[in-house]
Amino acid sequence: MSSAAPEVRPGMVRDEPANVSGERAVAEGTVRAPGKAKVSRWLALDLFRFMAVVLMVQGHVFFEVLSNTVREQGWYGWHKYVHGFTAPIFLFSSGLAFGITTLGRWKEHATPGKAVAKRFERYAILVGLGYVIHLPVIALSWVLELPPERLAGLTRIDALQHIGVVLAMCEAMVLVLRHKGPYLAFVGVALVAAVFSAPWVWNWDVSALPIPLAAYVNDHTTSIFPIVPWCGFILSGVLAARFVEHRRGKVSPDLRELAVPIAAIGMALLAIGILGRENWDPFPEHNFWKTSPWFFFIRAGWIFIVLAILCAIDVAIARARRKRAERTGVAHARDGRVLRFIQIVGTQTLVIYVAHLFLIYGIGPLPGAKSFWHRTLGLGGSLAVVSVFFVLMAALAWAWGWTKKNHLKTFDRVRYAITALIVIAFLVR
Repeated sequence: MSSAAPEVRPGMVRDEPANVSGERAVAEGTVRAPGKAKVSRWLALDLFRFMAVVLMVQGHVFFEVLSNTVREQGWYGWHKYVHGFTAPIFLFSSGLAFGITTLGRWKEHATPGKAVAKRFERYAILVGLGYVIHLPVIALSWVLELPPERLAGLTRIDALQHIGVVLAMCEAMVLVLRHKGPYLAFVGVALVAAVFSAPWVWNWDVSALPIPLAAYVNDHTTSIFPIVPWCGFILSGVLAARFVEHRRGKVSPDLRELAVPIAAIGMALLAIGILGRENWDPFPEHNFWKTSPWFFFIRAGWIFIVLAILCAIDVAIARARRKRAERTGVAHARDGRVLRFIQIVGTQTLVIYVAHLFLIYGIGPLPGAKSFWHRTLGLGGSLAVVSVFFVLMAALAWAWGWTKKNHLKTFDRVRYAITALIVIAFLVR
């Protein structure tokens, strides 16, 4: 499988003589070859996705191995609240990366071609993996014989299917609308509709729909991430990408150009959520923590504020690079190991997502951590398991990225072969 998180290309920068543009190149993290501009990665986004990985792995491990005695302590309630931001951050960052890439290379994605086909391939693999990791037996004949309650559990919608389907829809609308203005307007309308319709949609009776289709509508078939309202976080990321791409594509932004406006957006969203919750409730009875539009705004507000803080860190690191370049005369010195490690992990978030689930729950006959320590470990033991997971996930991210970079053709052949074997086994067994 290729990395599910799209490669971030926030815009081209102008070619300038090295003696004129060295400081700007260092600030933007751009490495230029003679006569050619190479786009930069956005460190703030890599930091953002790295944080999502940390929250995801730590939270899921704690949920499965931490003893009930420890879970009854007061701090664990706050831990659950913070961990509840993992999925919104994960979804938002996927939309943000998608938006930066798409808006920065609009013509390439508004016309059918190799780039578009590659994306739909990725999303199909994501959706397929989302279903495969639920299957104890990879066989269509076995699935067709399941009673409805078992089928509901196996076809529930988790993050992988959700991201794959929503981003595929976003890519399809690029092809349909073909112009940025109408496209962004469509995304905005879809965002508002998804967020504010959620209390009603989650009350719909979906029993007449086929179970796999009903799973995308609400949680009546045990889905964790149905389309509404969760797609709102991905769509928010796409809209935020327009704001980011517009500024980063021109100059290296300072705090006033990026971090401060993003923080202001976050505070405005927080205010809307808090004031709306206290003063206006036109919605039917609903689960506040899952479907409330006001809780969506509150979480989105905190996401923007955290992103603003990471933008400020990005600016500070750029300034440090600039000073180092002035002191040493080397415009393109490599970042330190910590930053390179964060960027490696940040580019492989969805690979890590799949792998950490296999480590926790096992795969086929191979047991996972849950089989050995299900809610039996104290805080120290749980932290030790988390540490081991982080080491393994970091090694996987590095190996995955290195293989793609240095042996792409072999990587693709192996990936296609494995995918084909899974599909054939599912159909003929």
